[in-house]
Amino acid sequence: MQLDSTNKIIRINLPDLRMLEVSGPGRYDFLQGQLTQDMAILKQQHTALAGWATAKGRLLLTGQLFDWHESVWVLVPSVTAEQLLTRLRMFTLRAKVEIRVSDLHIAGLAGQGLDCPLEIAGLHLDSSALVCAASEQILLSRVAGDPARLLIIGDQSSVEAALSQFDIFSSQAYWDLANIQAGIPIILQETLEAFVPQMTNLDLLNGISFTKGCYVGQEIVARTANLGRIKRRMFRYRCDPGSEPAAGTTIYSSDGSAGIIVTTAPCEGGLELLAVTQLKLANSPLYIDEACKYPLYLQPLPYDLSGDEARK
Repeated sequence: MQLDSTNKIIRINLPDLRMLEVSGPGRYDFLQGQLTQDMAILKQQHTALAGWATAKGRLLLTGQLFDWHESVWVLVPSVTAEQLLTRLRMFTLRAKVEIRVSDLHIAGLAGQGLDCPLEIAGLHLDSSALVCAASEQILLSRVAGDPARLLIIGDQSSVEAALSQFDIFSSQAYWDLANIQAGIPIILQETLEAFVPQMTNLDLLNGISFTKGCYVGQEIVARTANLGRIKRRMFRYRCDPGSEPAAGTTIYSSDGSAGIIVTTAPCEGGLELLAVTQLKLANSPLYIDEACKYPLYLQPLPYDLSGDEARK
């Protein structure tokens, strides 16, 4: 399918995202010992979702991985990129890897027809959920967890040329809202080390391998899964205009603290957010303020949360 302006495709520049580039012959072995994802999957399909946690199993990032130009690229928030770079370098030791924050340009496409086989800038993309296509200049990929959106990554002039046919623009807030509606967690500065991966539904997004070997935080992640100790999950909510909760702040029930906000984005008629919430309170009245004056309205997610034993 050849896309053009009649498809009502929305083009979004994504300055709040950066790429970490991990290069060198030891890159796969190094990341295999750090990330929640099995790197063998990345070799097969060229993109996947993963998390990186501390030894205590607390998330430092959730991000999409790409195999391109003999490097592994990790999509991360701009606000944490340098901090993550510094921390990752602490673990390299004798590994034959180099890590840097890339200056590649990142843009997104959202709209009608993007979930079909398509062609952009001569690159063919089939309808598989986790598929990439690349040239020397640009990488084109479906979003892990939301394959109806696309990521375009490369030097700025090449990305601009590839997207020149699309003339409907929107802001990063549009993309952030789409992430929330897809239930995709983003770890920001305010929520570093706040959550075990399963709390953010990373397992439901196929971002955790439970069969790979050891990695940082693996013991906590495996124990959480094996012992059924998932007491919190990430849910999507909407709140009314005039309320401006931020990532990292607390949400409340009538009995006190009920959860922590992961991300927020404006929407028509208010604000949407993802929050890690106590499972036992997920269907109870919740609020964004301790005085319980401003309610949260539970919204659907595109994946099933009903299987958690702790909710029964």
